[in-house]
Amino acid sequence: MTINPKLHMPLALAAFGLVFFTVGIYAVLDTSWKQADLAGRLRAAPVVDGASIGAQPAGALVLIEGSVGAANPVIESGLVTLLRQEAESVSSPGGSERRFSWKTVRAEARPLQVETAAGALFIVNDDYAWRDAPRRVPEDPGLVTQGTSRVTGFAVGDPIVAYGTVVTRDGRPGIEAAEIHGGSRAGYLIGKQATDWVGYILGGAFALVGAVTLAVSAFNVRAAARAQ
Repeated sequence: MTINPKLHMPLALAAFGLVFFTVGIYAVLDTSWKQADLAGRLRAAPVVDGASIGAQPAGALVLIEGSVGAANPVIESGLVTLLRQEAESVSSPGGSERRFSWKTVRAEARPLQVETAAGALFIVNDDYAWRDAPRRVPEDPGLVTQGTSRVTGFAVGDPIVAYGTVVTRDGRPGIEAAEIHGGSRAGYLIGKQATDWVGYILGGAFALVGAVTLAVSAFNVRAAARAQ
């Protein structure tokens, strides 16, 4: 079967549009499945402190806000939990220039005592995710080249926000943290909301480009068919 040469370009555009549309829809659905409006659930979650955490049932999703407690032992450079990072060269969009980004090569995370407005509470695990650690050592690494190293993390007294689930360890309530953040609770929730929307925005843009391309292709196919 011979395809009308006039249909080659419309069919190619249709294939291109179908790919973009499929990728866009997948991105939207994947974001929905993974996030399930995490920012909304965090906004609704109770903020607990050392006095109120005991009133929460095991497994409850909670937020904590406070500062890193003085009882945490220092690992290195004043940090009580840290990530070791190295600079790596990456291409800028278009590939004409290269820049350096920081890649985490090893985590030396620790459970943490957090001082809150009403006493201390404890993050019992060390496998939490990180967001905006407040300290970098050295703060100014000078000339950055491939493999330049630094550590980043939290020191005693640094502000800390975390979310996770309530657990009991050694007869004491604590939090199994999913993520820790160096900053305020308000700033953290704004950042989580923005993260939730990135997948929807990018996915929607891809799907829209795909849908428009498919519509143009369909129009061109009909025009080519009428011209026969």
